[in-house]
Amino acid sequence: MTMAFKAAIFFLGVAALFPSLYDAGQRLALMYANSPGQFVKINNFKSYEIKFADTFRNCEDGLLIESAGIAILSCDPGREMYNTVIGIFRPGDVPGAELYAYDYTRPDAPESETLRRIEILNYDGGADFHTLGVVFDEATNTLFAANHRKSGTTIEMFSLDLEEAKATHFRTIRHPLLHGPNSVTLINSNELLVTNDHHFPIAYSRVLATAETYLSLPIGTVVHVDVSELVKDPTAAVEASVVARVPFANGIEFLNSTTLAVASTSKTSVYL
Repeated sequence: MTMAFKAAIFFLGVAALFPSLYDAGQRLALMYANSPGQFVKINNFKSYEIKFADTFRNCEDGLLIESAGIAILSCDPGREMYNTVIGIFRPGDVPGAELYAYDYTRPDAPESETLRRIEILNYDGGADFHTLGVVFDEATNTLFAANHRKSGTTIEMFSLDLEEAKATHFRTIRHPLLHGPNSVTLINSNELLVTNDHHFPIAYSRVLATAETYLSLPIGTVVHVDVSELVKDPTAAVEASVVARVPFANGIEFLNSTTLAVASTSKTSVYL
């Protein structure tokens, strides 16, 4: 192999990697510019307090039910022991996730009156519960929760009673395209859009998952899920299809009736 040919191969390789390396450099520069030490300290709050510091931790998601003045929080106290996104799989028993309802309309009321742990009913006692994104459909009082079970990732459906602070499980959504559900949003009562943060879950291959993250490969997915038939019949199939590919697809939310926002963690970007 001649020196010229070797040099050509080298420069072709560098050229192929240049977009990823450029993106990585941009992200590092952004992280440095936004590091805590670079911020100008500004405090425009007359007063503030930290609530529930000793009550829960590791809350992956929260949503506001504005008509009721209630915030729903999904919190997983075992997340530092079992984390399928960053690859922590410590042996032994891991505490399951919990759901909380917080009445944010009464900030001065005692915490014992405004925060309630939601009792989960009819959930499979043999299955673990590790929540990520949650979304609520007011039309049917249905709470959807992405769940990273050790036996396989799912999306759980609960009938939510806000007055009684009870969530009754009634369906489990499974599909091969939902291999790492992260965030969930609703099109309507029976149609969801779900992000899978990686194509290669870290439990499948740490090397491939790490490469996917740091090279910002656009192979994370946004999946359209239709559960119309599943709602009628628990044995019915779920329809799902990939509608977009995003590097490390994370949070997802509708901005209006026609525009969807999807956060890309490895690109430090929001796609519309």
